[in-house]
Amino acid sequence: MPVYQCRNCKKIVNLATRPGPCESCGNTQFKLTDQRQGKIAVYTGRTALTSLSGANTEPTASLPTEVELPSSLLASSVLDSLTGETIVTRKTTPKPLKTHKLNLDILKNKWLLLLVSGMGGLLFYVYWESQFNISTLKDVILQEKFQKPKAWYFTDGAIVQQKKLYQFQYKRNHYGASLWTGQKLANLDLSADVVKTQGPDNVPYGLIARVSGENAENFYYLFIDGSGEYIMGKNTAQGWVHKVGWQAHSRINRGKKTNRLRLVIKDDLIVGYINGSRVGSFRDDTYKAGALGLFSMRGKGKSTTVYFDNVIVKSDQKRK
Repeated sequence: MPVYQCRNCKKIVNLATRPGPCESCGNTQFKLTDQRQGKIAVYTGRTALTSLSGANTEPTASLPTEVELPSSLLASSVLDSLTGETIVTRKTTPKPLKTHKLNLDILKNKWLLLLVSGMGGLLFYVYWESQFNISTLKDVILQEKFQKPKAWYFTDGAIVQQKKLYQFQYKRNHYGASLWTGQKLANLDLSADVVKTQGPDNVPYGLIARVSGENAENFYYLFIDGSGEYIMGKNTAQGWVHKVGWQAHSRINRGKKTNRLRLVIKDDLIVGYINGSRVGSFRDDTYKAGALGLFSMRGKGKSTTVYFDNVIVKSDQKRK
């Protein structure tokens, strides 16, 4: 049972509940004399205390009075029975922070996965680039600067002038090509300088290879136009089959500037280069071998005039 002591006359009383006014001096302030376990501040400034006899007594202080309580009296049921407002201060022990052990096995597996993925990407890149290996196409078959051209079949409107091949199409919606027929080639590396000197910018011109057919209608091609776009594909007796559709490329010099075009064919792989940059490729095995040529065209409008020069042809075949 709690032991209380009057703060005025020091009288000690044993009560199960909080005492009323002291029977000796009428003081209402008591303190517990048990071992200190916690602190309670009791505000009596605006709360009337009821004495054992039932009479109301005015509070003697407006400031909180500290009362020492044992831990057994800190239960909520005891605190709620106290008269007046109470503030309870308790000692608390902070919970330990959770720590996570670093799982090195998972970390190693992630790094291994990244390593395998990176190696896979590298191997795929090496494999992809290996198909463009044209080191076998090293034998020079033709170097043509149009000083004394031989084995050429010139299209209508083509003349050799100032050591260049000047090509002009008379008919509207008509194309033509000057063909080198000195040797039929399967695998080849064909390149030439091309300059459009006049005419609209939307008319194509460029290189053709593996030319065959009764009317030379079968061939693979790489064309550009004056607006800075290029196209790749094959032509058949039924019409054009575009494998790489018209698209712009920053490497193409527009207007009347020189462009170096290069068409490489190795087995079923057809690759196009413009001014040293690979711009497109596709696979097709329709045509096996044939002649090569320099192509120009006229649309509905004015004819396009094109100069060709510095034609170089390499192959894995020997020159005949």
